[in-house]
Amino acid sequence: MLSEGARLIGESGKSYLAVSPLGQSNVWTAVEQSKDPNKPLQVVVIKEPGEVDTLPGWPSFQNEMVMHEVFKDSPAIRQQVDRIPPTKTGGPPMIVLEITETTLWTARTKRPMSLAEIKTVAKDVLVGLRDVHAAGLVYADLKPQNIMIDGFNAESEEKDDHLKAKLGDLGLVMEPMNGKVQPITYRAPEVYLKGDITSRVDVWGWALIYCHLLEARTRFSKTGLYDDLETKTGAMGEREEAVKKALMNDYKLQNDPVYGNVPLPPNDPSKHKGDQWELLRQRGLEDGEVDFLRWVLKADPYQRPTVNQILESGWLDKTAEE
Repeated sequence: MLSEGARLIGESGKSYLAVSPLGQSNVWTAVEQSKDPNKPLQVVVIKEPGEVDTLPGWPSFQNEMVMHEVFKDSPAIRQQVDRIPPTKTGGPPMIVLEITETTLWTARTKRPMSLAEIKTVAKDVLVGLRDVHAAGLVYADLKPQNIMIDGFNAESEEKDDHLKAKLGDLGLVMEPMNGKVQPITYRAPEVYLKGDITSRVDVWGWALIYCHLLEARTRFSKTGLYDDLETKTGAMGEREEAVKKALMNDYKLQNDPVYGNVPLPPNDPSKHKGDQWELLRQRGLEDGEVDFLRWVLKADPYQRPTVNQILESGWLDKTAEE
């Protein structure tokens, strides 16, 4: 277990001193120790297997280590800078990661982002997803907490030229398969209803994050589409059912052949197909933004654009405040 003051030796021969936990008990800030007093202090992040990774050999963490090797040359994915091997007494391996200034989750709480900032972050994330998808893999856990941010000025709405976003946690990166992944709010319809996990689910999650950042420009203290549904207790199961029902009503999935052979939530006749788009307009999104989201947020994953198609559309290259 990581602890304050623990001294760790990486495979590179470098020595690290653990300083403090970074939001999770298995993720700590640390400093690289140097014998050269003139060398600037190098701060890093050290991560070990989480408490839920209890199977022999820490398979989830081993997967994350493998993925860091796969994407070691991707500038849009947070880089591993060293590894700490398992101890002779059975202690787990650890990874040493480059440190970033904040996450999109934290930046989102500071102030509304400008359109230029939103599009910069959104494009950087797409570039990271492009690298994941090019390897035939699915990121599967896209959420603001897993998007690392540098160059964000919490005091100014002007875009910093150094603003940069990267994909963070690689623990759930996987091959396409059948199952249940993605945070509840960002989970694609085909995962909810069919368990289909392909690269298209990342596009859905990305589009909702982009949508929420746009919504926050006029509703800063509120959550966004499919994250603001009312439930009795807020329990996970209730939230899952609420999102499934909302998707059913917004897209009228009973009429979609992709979902014709799966059990669907009851249809609410008082709801109309496409209500979500009018809701977004009421929340301050411009027609062009809504049209873009309608193009990306297709319930049929085969009609949803790919990451490359979104990048090639040029929409995210428009940086003027519209």
